[in-house]
Amino acid sequence: MNAVKKELVNSWAESFENLMNCKIGARYFEKFLNKIYANENLEFYQKILELEEKSKKSGDQSVSGQDLLIIFNQIYTDFIADSVINLNSDLF
Repeated sequence: MNAVKKELVNSWAESFENLMNCKIGARYFEKFLNKIYANENLEFYQKILELEEKSKKSGDQSVSGQDLLIIFNQIYTDFIADSVINLNSDLF
């Protein structure tokens, strides 16, 4: 990866969303997670964002409850049932 401007890196420090909304930042973060064998945390985060986005769309009927259930089941099966990720008890 090429050198990144200091201002851009500083914006990543301001918020996680800044990091994830930047293609370069997201790639660096993914590379870091792979290095520490924690890439499943990013995959979990991305699935949760997908679920959140689709649940917002379900209000206008463009996404069915069945579609949301499929994503939820994927999240449960891929991450929670097998305890691949660490979940904070405050989430429940």
